[in-house]
Amino acid sequence: MKRLVSFAGLSGVLIGFIGMAITLFSGRVSDIAFWHFIVAGLLVAIYSASRMPALVSMLRSRQARLGAFVSVYTLVVIAIMVAINVIGAFTNTRLGDFTEKKLFSLSSQTRKVLGSLDKDLYLRAFFQGGRSGLAENREVNSLLRSLDTFSQKVHLVVIDPEKDVPTADKYQVHQNGTLVIEYNDQTQKISIITEETIVNALIKLLDQRVKTVCFSKAHGEPAVSGQGAEGFNGMGKLKSLLERKNYNVTQVDLGSAAEVPPECTVLAIAGPTTPVSTAEMALVDNYLQLGGRVLVAQDAGADASINGLLERWGVELNNDIVLESLVEGTFSAGKEFMPTRMGVSINVNVTGYNRNHPITQDLSVNNPTQFIKVRSVVEAPNDKLRATMLLFSKEDSWGEVRVNEVLAGERAVLNPRDGDLPGSLPIAAAVSFNTQLATESLKGYSKQARLVVVGDSSWLQNILFDETRNFNPDLALNMIGWLAGLEEFLAIGSQSSGARSLYLRYEQKVVLLDTTVILMPEIFLLLGLMAWWIRR
Repeated sequence: MKRLVSFAGLSGVLIGFIGMAITLFSGRVSDIAFWHFIVAGLLVAIYSASRMPALVSMLRSRQARLGAFVSVYTLVVIAIMVAINVIGAFTNTRLGDFTEKKLFSLSSQTRKVLGSLDKDLYLRAFFQGGRSGLAENREVNSLLRSLDTFSQKVHLVVIDPEKDVPTADKYQVHQNGTLVIEYNDQTQKISIITEETIVNALIKLLDQRVKTVCFSKAHGEPAVSGQGAEGFNGMGKLKSLLERKNYNVTQVDLGSAAEVPPECTVLAIAGPTTPVSTAEMALVDNYLQLGGRVLVAQDAGADASINGLLERWGVELNNDIVLESLVEGTFSAGKEFMPTRMGVSINVNVTGYNRNHPITQDLSVNNPTQFIKVRSVVEAPNDKLRATMLLFSKEDSWGEVRVNEVLAGERAVLNPRDGDLPGSLPIAAAVSFNTQLATESLKGYSKQARLVVVGDSSWLQNILFDETRNFNPDLALNMIGWLAGLEEFLAIGSQSSGARSLYLRYEQKVVLLDTTVILMPEIFLLLGLMAWWIRR
């Protein structure tokens, strides 16, 4: 009988662990997990009851009192952790989001869009089973509850389409897991529920203009659509992103046009390699005077004929190439990096931003952007216009005037006597100007002309346009959004969970190695010896 009771106690503990494993795997206390806990509790109770005299005797010992103290302390800690998780699960409260990209928090763009609401917003989620069906989709459930609790103007309504057929028919919902966003008597319906799709739909409800980005062509610009758009040097990723954000994307040949089409909300001249004619620049200048919006991105070493237009609008592209210092070396047989000499790179990583402009106000040192073959920009003398510098290269960079030699592979060093410009250098600028020539009849124009100039176009190309590696997509959306008049919605959007590599310089690797492998273990060892010595 004693052996049977002992087996019951051991079985109870084992069944209890199985119940916990089921709960952790499924993310909730399912029926089968619940009954595991019930059976485990009964078996452990039977064992404890049969061993009560021995347990009472054992609990009177000094070791038992010490063990009881440790057990109570452990149970208190476990109870606190369970309480925190329960609060987070049932109230959607989080004590913090420690992921690099804040994957479990609403993005700054989402918060900004929700904060701009002046009327009630209804999120009607159609899930079979109603709230229980929504709860089974944990990520969607968490996202919708986060939106619901963020603002009193947001109302989450969960509907079972099988039980509430009239409502499903009213909103023409025919697919389980559909979200209908209703604001100001207008609706947007989405079937793939993510933070990005919800924000895109919200912005479309808040700003119902037809927004078109026109890319210039016929000057050797990278392909935006068609053949070559999906290659390394194409801009297919940029086009896809803009279309996801409710922009229309098209191309225009200014050389065969009488004017910049009025339907162009933004005109982008990105990466021309052949000269832009005087007649074409006159079209762009007239477009700006009427209140047009223009983005110019021009690489180092490429034709700079467009400078004639830019100077009139208070900004100029320098004839240089920004280089970034780096340590060159080799790896020994033991995989140890051995520096040999200082080198330079035409790959420029930017973490310096003007936080006082809508385009870059939410970008920080934690939001790097990447450029290749970038030239610096400078403010051109103008009595009426002032350019605002947006992006800055690092302090150890400089503007090298021997552009062709560097691109040909020759070594370069900073030489101010030859005209080289020491860093940090601005590589992008924005200009705005209130114009009196705009008329409401010209639907693509506004009362304020806007111009953004960037000394590089490769950052818009597929080779560098990757949200898992940098924040080039966010910067591009902010620039085009500001040009399109969407500055109240500009912010860092929701981030993906893709891996991002960390590249350290040799000096940084040495500091990291010394700190984690030598100093920290040494400190803990000394503290342990001190504690041993005091107790001795």
